[in-house]
Amino acid sequence: MAEIKALSKTNRNNWLLDSLLALSGLVVGLTSIYFLFLPLNGYRGGRNPYHGLVILFDRHTWSDLHTWVGLAMIVIALVHFIIHFDWVVSMTKRVAREISGRKAVLNARGRFNVFVDAMIALGFFVSAITGLIYFLVAGENSLFTPGARMMADTTLLDLIHTWSGILMIVAAVVHFAIHWQWVIKTGRRLFHLREESKQLNPLVTLES
Repeated sequence: MAEIKALSKTNRNNWLLDSLLALSGLVVGLTSIYFLFLPLNGYRGGRNPYHGLVILFDRHTWSDLHTWVGLAMIVIALVHFIIHFDWVVSMTKRVAREISGRKAVLNARGRFNVFVDAMIALGFFVSAITGLIYFLVAGENSLFTPGARMMADTTLLDLIHTWSGILMIVAAVVHFAIHWQWVIKTGRRLFHLREESKQLNPLVTLES
């Protein structure tokens, strides 16, 4: 049986953080699909014949899931960005050198990875900002005046939020497809080592 190498603390933490980010993104994505096809108003406009349709939860619960899990996702993504800040700076410099034509430092796969990551970052940033604007200004519990809420709650804001979210989801799916082997391999190593640790430290029961 092949020996399984010990998982580094960095890889373990990255895997766990990425898992939280992916899980929150999945919930936000599913709730987004719900509102995309069952809109109340929004960019599709007009009357919605499916407004009263209940799928697992009522509309208010779907809205709460989208809002609060989305806020949690923003916090997790911020932690992810802080942890990988040095990598972001280094990669930005490398891309800048590529664009300026001074030096080719990335191969085709590297360029594609950077492009996908950039699309995820762009989609997330725009959808997060527009989502926060709606939450803080146009939401039902907002402390702002009705006039401010009316200005923020616009079809344009909804359009930007919707399509930036779609961009982020599509790019994230591509990102996962590129790195799925690392996800599976690291996950197996993580849980195998945890199981191995339990076997090495069994609970000792004393018989009377």
